[in-house]
Amino acid sequence: MKDSFAFVASRQAEHGPVFRTHLLGHPAAVIMGPEATRAFIDPERIQREGSMPTNVQELFAGPSLPMLDGGVHRARKQQVLAAFTPEALASYLPAMQAHAEASLAAWAGQGELAGVAAFKALALETIDDNFLGLEKGAATAEMVARFDTFSSGFAALPVPLPGTQFSRTLRARDEILGALREAVARHRAGGLEGTGLSRILSAKGEDGTSIDDAAAVLEIHHVQIAGYIVFAWMAAALVALAETPERKKELAAEVAAAPQALDAKALRAMPRLADFVREVKRHTPVLSVSFGKAKRAFELEGFTIPEGWMVLHGLRATNLWSGSFAAPEAFDPGRYARGEGRDEDVIYVPQGAGPRLGHKCAGTDYATLLLSVFLASTLRGFEFVLPEQDLGFEWKRIPPEPRSGLRVRFTAR
Repeated sequence: MKDSFAFVASRQAEHGPVFRTHLLGHPAAVIMGPEATRAFIDPERIQREGSMPTNVQELFAGPSLPMLDGGVHRARKQQVLAAFTPEALASYLPAMQAHAEASLAAWAGQGELAGVAAFKALALETIDDNFLGLEKGAATAEMVARFDTFSSGFAALPVPLPGTQFSRTLRARDEILGALREAVARHRAGGLEGTGLSRILSAKGEDGTSIDDAAAVLEIHHVQIAGYIVFAWMAAALVALAETPERKKELAAEVAAAPQALDAKALRAMPRLADFVREVKRHTPVLSVSFGKAKRAFELEGFTIPEGWMVLHGLRATNLWSGSFAAPEAFDPGRYARGEGRDEDVIYVPQGAGPRLGHKCAGTDYATLLLSVFLASTLRGFEFVLPEQDLGFEWKRIPPEPRSGLRVRFTAR
C-alpha cells in the first residue's frame, strides 16, 4: 500500500508476468503484458462484479461501470458513452479552453505556486462545468476541497474509526454524493442542456433502458474520480517539457500555427502535440493495477489461476512492456511515428484495456482532450519555470505526486 508500483515491479522481476499474492486477505493473481491483457478483457475468464477490495468499493459508493458485467454493463456503458461522443467532446472544448486560459492567467500573477494543487482544481472545475454545468465559484471550490480529502483514501488503511484518514474520506465521499444528487435533480427539472450529465440522462441503451437517478449519481462520481487524475499528466507534461527545451520549442511553434479557438480539426493538425500527450499518458505512473475476478479457472503463462481469485491487471507494467515498446522506460514521443503502441486494446493501456464498449475508461478521449487543451494553452500564451526541487514521487499517493508539490512559476508572454 505504500508503493504498489514498486511491489508489482519487484515481483515481476523475480517471478515474471504472473505471480500470486494476497490483498487484504484475498488470494490474488497479478498479471501483466499483452497476453495477460487479452485474458483480462475476456468476459468468459474475468468478471468485474465482486472484484474490488471492500474499501475501494466503498469509495465508489455502489455498482458503477467498473463493477458491472454482461448486458447490464453494456447498456450502462452505452448510456454513459453518450457523454463522450465526438459531438459531445467538441461541445466541451470552448469551456475547456476558457478554464485553462483563465487559470494560467491567474497563476501568472501569483509568482511561485504549488502546481499539483492548482492542476487538481483546474481538472475538477473543468469536469464539473462540462458535466454538471457548474460555473467556477463556491460550489466548485467546495467540490475541489472535498475531492482532495476523498482522493487520499485510496491509499489509506481501511479503518473507518473516528479521526482516521479513511473515516474522513468516507465523510467527503458522502458530501460529494449529496452534491451530485442535487445536480441530477436540477437536470431532471429541466433547463440544463448540453452537459455530460444531460446527455447521460437522455440516452438509452440498445435494450431501450434509460439510466435512473441513483445510477446517474454513481456514474458521475466515477467520471469525477477518473477525470481528476488528469492532474498527474499535467504535472508530468510540464516536467517533460522543462527537461527538453528543444522539444518544448517545437511544440510551441506547432501550437502557434493553430487558430485561437481550438477545435477538433485544429488539434488533429498538431501531430507532435498528439504524440507528446500519448507518451505522457503511457509513461506517467497513475494506477498500478485494475481489478478483476476469475470467473472460472484458466491457464496463463503455464499457471492455473483458480476460480474466484482476485485478478489484478498490471496497467503500469503493461505500458512499460519491453516486447511492446523499445526502451520502454524512456520518455520518447517519437515512438508512435515509428509505429509503436498501435494496438490500444492490449498494448497501450493507460486508461484500461479492451474495446470501447468493454471496460476501457469511457473518458479516454475526454482525458486526452483536456490534457491537449491545457498544454496548447500553456505553450501558446505562457512561459513556465520549475525551480530546483525534489521531483521524485510520493508513491503512496494515488496517483503518485511529486514530493515537492511541483513548484512552478508561470509568466504571460
